[in-house]
Amino acid sequence: RNLRVWLEPLGIEVAWLTGRLTGKARRLALERLASGAVQVAVGTHALFQEAVVFAELALAIVDEQHRFGVHQRLALREKGRVDGRCPHQLIMTATPIPRTLAMSAYADLDTSTIDELPPGRLPVTTVAAPDSRRDEVIERIRRACRDGRQAYWVCPLIEESEALQCQAATVTAEYLAERLPELRIGLAHG
Repeated sequence: RNLRVWLEPLGIEVAWLTGRLTGKARRLALERLASGAVQVAVGTHALFQEAVVFAELALAIVDEQHRFGVHQRLALREKGRVDGRCPHQLIMTATPIPRTLAMSAYADLDTSTIDELPPGRLPVTTVAAPDSRRDEVIERIRRACRDGRQAYWVCPLIEESEALQCQAATVTAEYLAERLPELRIGLAHG
């Protein structure tokens, strides 16, 4: 929606394509992409599908690149290949997964760092606390959430391991749900 508000007054048409888009709306979006009537396409994994054809794809921006496989990103690049030239790619992520770190260190990637906050945004404070201060951490989480903020508890493992003596996310989520019953505790991993 924001892109439409910003770009359409400039005569730049924006299309939205997701797996949920069906029927006539999907057909129309695909036709407009293939004909070149649409200059900016925004979407999900649906943009990688074989039925999607781009007219002169010049730039592919992939946000949260770790959510997309290498083959999907390559397929998107190939959709824009014309006369041996590939579209430019802007790969964005705030998640330093090993593949991203390796690509930035060893691949032919230019790296940009956003090192300033948007106006009015306070800096986020990240704290690593020893296990001996767990009760204090639980109380700080309770207060922060009561004040309308969020907390993230990061664990090195998803499930418990006999080989590694590290915190497991599943066990920690159960523990937090018991200690903080008034809060909604979620578990995300991948």
